[in-house]
Amino acid sequence: MNFSFFRSYASTKVQDAAKSAVDALVAFDPEGATQAQIDLMEKSLDELGVKLSAVQRQYDDAQGHLDSATKLNATRLTAAETLQGQIAAGDTSKQQSLDTLLSIIEQAQPELDALKKDAADVKNYLAELQTAYSTAAEKLKAARRQLDQAHRDMERANLAADRAKDRAETAAIAAGVRSGGDTLNVAMEAMQRKTRAATDAAAAANLKATTLAPQDHEKEDPNIAAALAAAAGAPAAPQSTADRLAALKSRAA
Repeated sequence: MNFSFFRSYASTKVQDAAKSAVDALVAFDPEGATQAQIDLMEKSLDELGVKLSAVQRQYDDAQGHLDSATKLNATRLTAAETLQGQIAAGDTSKQQSLDTLLSIIEQAQPELDALKKDAADVKNYLAELQTAYSTAAEKLKAARRQLDQAHRDMERANLAADRAKDRAETAAIAAGVRSGGDTLNVAMEAMQRKTRAATDAAAAANLKATTLAPQDHEKEDPNIAAALAAAAGAPAAPQSTADRLAALKSRAA
């Protein structure tokens, strides 16, 4: 295993890969965010999630290599202790083997320390990404809630405006009907006045005609008719043949 390559990959490439997404998410302000901004944030969050998954795998690998190296180091130490015990018991033939094993253990220590540092660094960065992801997710949810609330507020405002418009139109129509009714009433009253005036005029004419014109029984009675004619200054109509002839002679004279 090329541990130096892994350390370089874990300590630089992994961190650089997620930096832009983290920066964008940290700078995001949910207050008043537009749908386009929310969509962009969601895309950045998805990218961060992919990188988070990659860092998780890298941490698992680093921890796996560290566990293997730590287990091997512990096994070597146990073996060295066994050899040391054998030597202490008088078996000096094991001294060269112990020296060789101790040299191997000592040479592996820097690599083991590096693996510990790699695992710790990746673990810390993983924790940072997890915190950034959780914070960004909360920001995204807050932005969505605020945008949804803004949409609902706008819909309610539009509905209120429509209702107010309907009420205004209804009031205008009602006012028009009342105005039309008033106009109709005025016209009706004018026609009724004209009708009453015409009726009164006709009644007056009838009264005048009745009052001034001779009644039928006055016309039928010759004596009343003659008296009325005489009262009006009109000559009496001749009643007999002699009267008629005398009247004609009087007019001829």
